[in-house]
Amino acid sequence: MVNIDINRVDFNEIKKVALMFEEIKSKINGKLGYACVCLYGNYGNEIRKKFIEHGLKSGFKNIEIIDRDTEFYLTVMSEINYKPLNGNVIWIKNCDNFYVWKINNQKAKFCGMWKADISKWYELQEIVDESRLNKGPDVVLCDTKIYESNLKKISDCHIPKVQAPFNIERNATGIDLGTSRCCVAVIRKNGITTVPLDNTGERLLPSYVSYDEENVKCGQIVVKRLRNHSKSTIFDSKRIIGRKPIAAAFAYFNDRSISNNSNVLLFDLGGGTLDVCIFKIQNNQIEIISNTGDSKFGGRDFDTVLINYFKNALSTKYGISFVKHKKYLLMIKCQKIKETLSVMANASLDVDDFDTNQEGNIEISQEGFQKMCEPLLNRVKNTLNAALNNSSFNANQINKVLHVGGGSRMPMIKQLLRNMFPEAEHCIEEHPDEVVAIGAAYYAYNLPSDS
Repeated sequence: MVNIDINRVDFNEIKKVALMFEEIKSKINGKLGYACVCLYGNYGNEIRKKFIEHGLKSGFKNIEIIDRDTEFYLTVMSEINYKPLNGNVIWIKNCDNFYVWKINNQKAKFCGMWKADISKWYELQEIVDESRLNKGPDVVLCDTKIYESNLKKISDCHIPKVQAPFNIERNATGIDLGTSRCCVAVIRKNGITTVPLDNTGERLLPSYVSYDEENVKCGQIVVKRLRNHSKSTIFDSKRIIGRKPIAAAFAYFNDRSISNNSNVLLFDLGGGTLDVCIFKIQNNQIEIISNTGDSKFGGRDFDTVLINYFKNALSTKYGISFVKHKKYLLMIKCQKIKETLSVMANASLDVDDFDTNQEGNIEISQEGFQKMCEPLLNRVKNTLNAALNNSSFNANQINKVLHVGGGSRMPMIKQLLRNMFPEAEHCIEEHPDEVVAIGAAYYAYNLPSDS
């Protein structure tokens, strides 16, 4: 590699582009190959087109416009003897900044830049979490001494194996902040259990918050008052935060034997999000292969199917039109009907809940509900196929499927997963909407005491 000095072309000097390439040609002896031109964001489309046009005219085989982050990566990689492999995650440390890259199809994708103290493993773990790559670096290029022990802590997820009696002084707690419901699991002497979160004794707390009075309210009481206080109530805000669903695996595998080299698919259908994570078990470690999801799809979409069905039936058969308080009442009723159809063949809506002057029931069957949900089931299939594609696995290579989230209770979802993965063992807990919190508690119990 030869370094040559050429005159800089600023963003407003479009006429100098041709002169720059003439200067390059005059200083290079031999054939021209490929050129990468680093341009900052203030260079407009017109001048960028000129760089490509004049570069090709000058004899270069290809011209690629890159940004400053890519320039930094290429400069660093050109100074070391290392060839990245597909799937590699590369961290480049410069001062207190970590630049994170992932190699896909022989191309480096910039994932972001984070500040962290390399002597503190939990700050490095934040990079893994926020980058959503769910794995530590395969290669770290540093300008200072590195703490290899800290990097080893974040490279993979270790499956905790804990048996009773527990040390209750550890005070470990697992929290699942769900889109539709929240759940908390805590350490008890004889095991990990979920706990009631309000005075009704329910372990699942609806993710509803109301600011209608001086004291903030949350949970079921807010749901019941929703039709009268909708303007001061917040729900579904969790959609914008995202999730870390791998925690559920810790709950499933804590007291079960795990075959080495098993390929596992974790399917988590919550109230507002769908997450599909494929990982491999190797020597009691979880190696995440792909993490795919749909942050704008969940159990609420199945509720909407019922809402539209009953809303149309109430309007056409009974002449009942909707105002705001009835809309929220119907939403709550449909959530309960969806839960009923998960365990019974038929359910119904009482007409007099919406008009006390009329009597009657609007019936719906489990089979009819499933037919209405075909477009949603296709959306689930597409997400599962995308996860398989990202992992380069086919369906028959999946050894276990973990059913997670309240949406996994629906018979149509269970059947879809069994049809797509007929060779796999399907693991279904009695309360699939609690396993994330339980798994998080197991993991928290095993964290180093200094964290």
